[in-house]
Amino acid sequence: TTSSIAEFSSASSARRKLMAKIVVTDNMILSIVSACVRGAKSRIKTHTPEEQRVPLDAVREILLFLEHKHGIPLVSRHVNPLAAAYQKIGLFEEGSKLINTNLADRITQAEDKEEELIASFNVNDVQAKDEGSYNILVQGAVTEGNWASAISSLKGMTEKGMYPTSRNLNTWSEVARKRERRSGSRKTSWMKNRERLLMNGTIPSSKSQKGSSSS
Repeated sequence: TTSSIAEFSSASSARRKLMAKIVVTDNMILSIVSACVRGAKSRIKTHTPEEQRVPLDAVREILLFLEHKHGIPLVSRHVNPLAAAYQKIGLFEEGSKLINTNLADRITQAEDKEEELIASFNVNDVQAKDEGSYNILVQGAVTEGNWASAISSLKGMTEKGMYPTSRNLNTWSEVARKRERRSGSRKTSWMKNRERLLMNGTIPSSKSQKGSSSS
């Protein structure tokens, strides 16, 4: 019996030492996020909304302590897929809150990819919103019919030197049309709202034209 206890203790000690040597990497985190997002999507037709969010809430807890526990900065590539997944199951507030709480606004202007200019680097931009983050915010707001929030997010995007592509605009257009069909209301069409955005200068016409031609 004494020898069995000693063997068990030795094995436990060996396992603890092995676990201590395991280094959590960025790829591991991305794999966990991806797996939990897939898990939530697979529950859409078979589980209640509260059950659908369980995998997402689990990985959110991991991300919130990512830098503290593992020294890995929380960045947009971790946050965006999770925020989009929350939106996918109708939890728009959770998705937008995740982005706005954990990703800062850019300090420097985004680089102009078309002219191949390199903007000055600021370390604070590592954990800032990117084009994907703003796209998620705008799309979520459009889905909810919250045009004030959509315009605010889009304006924040363009002020930082990032602009929606034709694909983004087409996606938002389709989302808006679906919402109109569901609500049975056609008082304000997506085209009129988009024209209002353009006329207000939210999307600079020159950048919009470049985005359309490049796509």
